[in-house]
Amino acid sequence: MRTLSKPVFYSGNDSLKGLKAFISGSNFSSVIVLADENTQKHCLPLINNALKNREIIVIKSGEENKTIATCMEVWKKLSNTNTDRKALFINLGGGVICDMGGFIASAYMRGIDFVHIPTTLLAMCDSCIGGKLGININGLKNQIGTFKNPIAIFIYPEFLKTLSGKNILSGFAEIIKHSLIGDKRFFKELCDCADYKKELEKFITHSIKIKTRIVNLDTYEKGIRKSLNFGHSIGHALESYFLLNHPKNPIFHGEAVAMGMICESWISYKRNFISSDELDQITTLILRYFPKIIFDKKDFVEINGFIKKDKKNEFDKKLFTLLDSIGQFRINENISNDEILQALNFYADL
Repeated sequence: MRTLSKPVFYSGNDSLKGLKAFISGSNFSSVIVLADENTQKHCLPLINNALKNREIIVIKSGEENKTIATCMEVWKKLSNTNTDRKALFINLGGGVICDMGGFIASAYMRGIDFVHIPTTLLAMCDSCIGGKLGININGLKNQIGTFKNPIAIFIYPEFLKTLSGKNILSGFAEIIKHSLIGDKRFFKELCDCADYKKELEKFITHSIKIKTRIVNLDTYEKGIRKSLNFGHSIGHALESYFLLNHPKNPIFHGEAVAMGMICESWISYKRNFISSDELDQITTLILRYFPKIIFDKKDFVEINGFIKKDKKNEFDKKLFTLLDSIGQFRINENISNDEILQALNFYADL
């Protein structure tokens, strides 16, 4: 099976110098930057020196705007400005911008080159890596999308200074996930860490290595790349539930994944894959950073309804990734409705 071409990777406080050299050394007909109102204000000024004659397209931030309507808006602007196939499309933002911006670029004129400049911890350690692109429909996460890598990724840690604490934590959930599926010693390091913010650059680097190793072995998610879905089957359902039922106060992706990891760890424990001590370690670490979110038990059936529509399901089977131990995983575990409801109940009663 064919694999995606690998992006050039620039990381660290000198990465923006690499951006300037990358653009000046290439023959792009134009440069378009996709941003939201937040990255336009806080991040665009930091990269202006690296860009010349760039156009900027600003969209509204938020998961609720990760839709085909937003894509249409951007495609029309590209067409109206006569953007051609030799243009470079720069995604300056978090997970929503990287997912949707890459999808926009990959479809416009059957594909133009794009790069990711992730500005959130979530995007730096997870969303920008692996070539998954997509948008939401009917409140369901990433139901429409494709696989295509950017030609380059620029990780500039200084962007993290522009984020709120909750935004940073949203990315930290994915770092925890990577340790749980790929590195027991890394998990222990996270448990022993007194101030995770002081160690973020190191944690980002370690997290990127784990995800990159996995996606390089399984580009199109036919096997072990499914391990990266740990916490996301229930997590995505909770995210969709809050997005539709509490549109003015949706939860962050990382908060949903944190809840999902607790629930799916509980299922792993009930199937005798992990010990009660491991379940306790996982729950303790997650609740240290992610205070319990309250939702009504009467809505469990609605939440389970979102799981039934999850794109990871096959032949009407709800296929989860579970833990085999801390640092090891099991893919394609067929999960029953009863297990899901019990797992949600376990979280609600913590």
